[in-house]
Amino acid sequence: MRSTGELLSLPEPVRQRLRYTYEMINTHNYEIEQDTIDPPGGVHFWPRNDEILDNLNFLEKELPKAVKCLKQAKS
Repeated sequence: MRSTGELLSLPEPVRQRLRYTYEMINTHNYEIEQDTIDPPGGVHFWPRNDEILDNLNFLEKELPKAVKCLKQAKS
């Protein structure tokens, strides 16, 4: 999306949520790789994990509305 310029065409709230979620996932992964989550599971691990999942659910619903090449799966 970024290389084709579609990222810039996203509505601002969706673009912000996408950027924020990406940053949270990077932080999450880094802490796991560095084994810096202490105590085991970390005090921030589960709340951040839940927030990532909430954001991904939001993006799953909103991105197909804004990006023509994405189609919402039929339930």
